[in-house]
Amino acid sequence: MAFVACAAPDVIDEWAPIDAAPAPPCDPLTTDLQNNRHHCGACDNRCHVDDADRCVGGTCVCGNESQCAPGFDCRGARCIASDLEGDVCEFDPECPAGYGCVEGHCTSLDCVDEVCDGYDNDCDSEVDEGSGPGDAPLAQYCGSSTPLSLPCRPGVQVCVDGAWGECLGGVLPTPEIGLLMCNMLDDDCDGCVDSTMNPAGVCVPPPPLIYDIVFIVDVSGSMSATINRVKAAVQAFSAFYSASPDYAFALVTTGYTSPYPNIEIDLTTVYADFIDAVNGLDSGGSGAEGTWDAPYLAMRGELRDGRLGMSRSTALTWREDAVRIIVTLTDEHGQSYLETGGVPTPINELDMCDAAIHGEVLVFFTPPYRRHDYDDCGQWFNLYDYAGFAPNLSSVFVDPCI
Repeated sequence: MAFVACAAPDVIDEWAPIDAAPAPPCDPLTTDLQNNRHHCGACDNRCHVDDADRCVGGTCVCGNESQCAPGFDCRGARCIASDLEGDVCEFDPECPAGYGCVEGHCTSLDCVDEVCDGYDNDCDSEVDEGSGPGDAPLAQYCGSSTPLSLPCRPGVQVCVDGAWGECLGGVLPTPEIGLLMCNMLDDDCDGCVDSTMNPAGVCVPPPPLIYDIVFIVDVSGSMSATINRVKAAVQAFSAFYSASPDYAFALVTTGYTSPYPNIEIDLTTVYADFIDAVNGLDSGGSGAEGTWDAPYLAMRGELRDGRLGMSRSTALTWREDAVRIIVTLTDEHGQSYLETGGVPTPINELDMCDAAIHGEVLVFFTPPYRRHDYDDCGQWFNLYDYAGFAPNLSSVFVDPCI
């Protein structure tokens, strides 16, 4: 008779022969007859330990196959045929390493390295165990199939219940754009710090900067005394770059009939289209302003397109090598109205800042008494300094790393 350990969740005592252990009580109305090896498909229909390792759908099985036929034993989720020329035995310990007592004869179990499948592949009476000391579970590196330079590194995932868990701790390459262009780190892990490697293997300066500028404007009722000056300031600033294809502009609003921010016009180098959208701004909104949500969602690519309706979602079409600059103009405190599955899951200022994983440059124009809600990351300027709007914003574009 074979003995097992960790072979199934309903084993009562480790190393106890399952068929000798008392079966738990069975009630046809309450017992799970589909997955209980002691009562598989019907009360007292016990899956024999030599022929099956579990009960699935009311049927005794060995691994993913039917229970073993006479002359076979279920070992490591496989039906192993007895080696009739092997030594006569009664228990596994009577056989050499790598062998088990199958139908009364010492038989090679064809052990293999442990894999994450919920079975004892290497025949050591442990399931999904690692090679480390103690009871360490099976683990593997994940996240990249190629060697990575620092600061990149692979993650690690652990085998849980016969399946690989989440890949944790990895740092993958990030394009060196925006603020990541000048942080003295090799963010894209190509061996070149704040530069790129050409085909000859030489580190060269990055290409000339291009800019994607997203204006997020609060259009709630409280902005009624300010909205026209904001429109004029945005127009005056953007006019300096209207003829250059190196600058693309987008307009996002928050605080209309819903606190959810909307794309009024996606990033475009057609300056006239952008200005038309700016001219259409008004301040007749609802008063609920997702002023933290809008930058957060813009960076995560989860904004909604106001032109397509509230039920349609889209992402801003950021250009691959552009410096991403997000300019928020509001007179309100930091607010969040995000939901997940209808349940409120608001973010805070630090959550918003943490979404800047592409080197985004964040710029905030607010009243001085609101500054503390927007000063954990990015640049802050006085919303009411209309004369200084263009030069203040231009200072960010000259060199986002200063």
